[in-house]
Amino acid sequence: MSVPVSAGPGPLAHRARAALGVCAVGCAGFVAIGKAPFNLFFWCGVIAFCVLAAADRRALGRGLREPVVVGSLALFALYAASLLWTAAPLRAGALQLGSYRVLAMPLVFLPVLVDPVWRERTLRALLVALGVVLVLSLVQAVHPLPFARASRDEFGILYRDAYVFSDRIRQAIQLGPLLLWAAGMAIFHPGSSRRLRLGLAAVAVVTAIDMMWLLKGRTGTLVVSGLLLYLLQARFGARGLIAAVAGVATVLAAGLWMNARLGETLSDIDAYRQAGANNATGERLEMWRNAAQMLADAPLLGAGIEAYPGLSAAAYAAKGRVPAELFHDPHQEFLYVGAELGLVGLALLVGGLIGIWRIAARFDERWRWLARGFVAIYASAGLANCLLNLGWTGYLFGLLLALVAGRHAQARAEQGPARARSFVVVRHDNLGDVALALPMAGLLKRARPDCTVHFAVRRYAQDVAAASRYVDGVVVVTDEAAFERDLRALRPDAVIFAFPSASLARAAARAGVPIRVGTARRWYHWRWCTLRPFVRRSGSSAHEAQLDLRLLAPFVTDTEVPREALWRLAGLAPEAPDPRSETPAWPLRAGVANVLLQVRSNGNGKEWPLRHYLSLVGALPADRFNFIVNGTPAEGDALREAAPALFALPQVTDATRGFTIPDLLRTLPRMDAVLSNSTGPMHLAALSGAPTLGLFVDLPGMDPARWGPLGPHAGAIVAPREACVRCPRGAPECPCMAAIEVGRVADALQATIARR
Repeated sequence: MSVPVSAGPGPLAHRARAALGVCAVGCAGFVAIGKAPFNLFFWCGVIAFCVLAAADRRALGRGLREPVVVGSLALFALYAASLLWTAAPLRAGALQLGSYRVLAMPLVFLPVLVDPVWRERTLRALLVALGVVLVLSLVQAVHPLPFARASRDEFGILYRDAYVFSDRIRQAIQLGPLLLWAAGMAIFHPGSSRRLRLGLAAVAVVTAIDMMWLLKGRTGTLVVSGLLLYLLQARFGARGLIAAVAGVATVLAAGLWMNARLGETLSDIDAYRQAGANNATGERLEMWRNAAQMLADAPLLGAGIEAYPGLSAAAYAAKGRVPAELFHDPHQEFLYVGAELGLVGLALLVGGLIGIWRIAARFDERWRWLARGFVAIYASAGLANCLLNLGWTGYLFGLLLALVAGRHAQARAEQGPARARSFVVVRHDNLGDVALALPMAGLLKRARPDCTVHFAVRRYAQDVAAASRYVDGVVVVTDEAAFERDLRALRPDAVIFAFPSASLARAAARAGVPIRVGTARRWYHWRWCTLRPFVRRSGSSAHEAQLDLRLLAPFVTDTEVPREALWRLAGLAPEAPDPRSETPAWPLRAGVANVLLQVRSNGNGKEWPLRHYLSLVGALPADRFNFIVNGTPAEGDALREAAPALFALPQVTDATRGFTIPDLLRTLPRMDAVLSNSTGPMHLAALSGAPTLGLFVDLPGMDPARWGPLGPHAGAIVAPREACVRCPRGAPECPCMAAIEVGRVADALQATIARR
């Protein structure tokens, strides 16, 4: 049967994608050189993206599923919403909102930056542009350029003694990615030739000198120090961190000697603290104080976009002070975002940086240190500057965000659900729960015959999982650390938490499992899982096994398997044509009906009273039945003490001594019938193909609709609805189960045996 293939994107979409790629490369080429060309390429990219989204409707949907895109758009949306409560004039706020258009760059350029070819072209164009800035700055150090700045600022500091291509703060920040790339290539790629690595190291050193000592600014010192700490720690671990701290101390000591600005900063702080001196550093401290006060006054959503200038001026006036210049922002990114957007905006910003750091774990080594280095640059530069609204630095970080989003989208495609071929299903609870989760393995094998499926279970349930022909291996869950080690050894593509666990989800994330699936109804899955299907168990009319299958939605097209077909997916029923040829674990009697009685449930379900079992055995002809009482050794001891008369009957066989799961699984297919409370052995019996009768109460979440036996010869007897109540705690027996009449069970048991 042929499967229809949906039509791919048409020629218009391909042309729009090519145009969008050219715009991305153009933006990267002019991000540090020309504002007008950059804006031209950016707006042309916006138009190309709109055409692409109209021609290929999936392009927009793919972008909105990318977490970096969603985070940047959420921050932009919060800025836009703050126009409703901003303390600034609406016109001023709307104009400022335009400067945050860089937050849309991850969405606009994602369709092409997910392609490694376009992403490499864009990165190369960016590095070439930054290299041009570095060369021009070095040339200016020898011979002043005609477009160099040579003016005195408000605090008496001459710009002409700082060799800058344009603005020294912006240039120091822009050269950060060039320093990151050159140093990272020299440190992280030992396979490169020695000459190449030495050349890259030289480029990194020259870039660092330009940022710190030619530009003569604090921002360059912060960025270089932050990158040095990150790169050495990332490459050499604890030893690298120690070396990085020593290196930063050396850099700062050299800066105090070579850069008068650092020495002036310390004296400015002292003068400001003692006499409130009106100097550059003192003004910055005052601006930080004003921003912090704005955050304290409106902690949740802040004062709104563009509110800082007006409120800061009011704060100065209230103190009777006249600043040398009323700055547009407080020169501190995190305080600025907090002042205007409150704790909500600050959480979006900080959470986004943490998210980028975490998702970089899915990248190859080169893009991992690039992405995390971007976070290091942003965090260090943001300590003394505002970045997103600082014109060209905002363009730079918008483009870097787009590059990270594209690499992550590629990683998701490479490591996504469609490519997953090795799975670990976590169900570390009771026997019955493990048995009902086994159809997950069968459905995965049916959808992907070449896949491997491991089950992670408690030790006492490992034989249940191992008995399924669809399970390739078993992981015994003992603790979080051991589970993490097992996952690192297995290296599965995906782990699926059929039984939620915060500690095991955390262990899977630390083990680097790329796909981690857990229900969205657990808060910790939002932190540790990558895919979160919405599976609601309480109040659902579906069977427990069907609910487990819904967690496979990322991997299987149709997870809605009919109830009557579930048992085949468990893989417990013997495939041999005559299962009676196997030697049973317990001696069975010929010429009589061998009936397994599961009297106890290990405290996991409602139990039919023991006196009813005794009455049932006595009501049926002794010469036609052999009743095998099953249970653990502990349950057997309790049963022999509570009902010695039951085991004294000649038609009763005691199978509670030396109980093992393999014995049970080997014997079940030969049983003529199994009578059981709602417990693990009941599910094993039904899934093994044995005629099974389950005894249930008619209460939501405990009835056969949710926990009934699944098998070709499975049935259930339900207590009368009017008799079903919530049993009192500590009651000797369940009154609703006691309402199931012995005669009714005897008739159903004989009918089940007759059908076999």
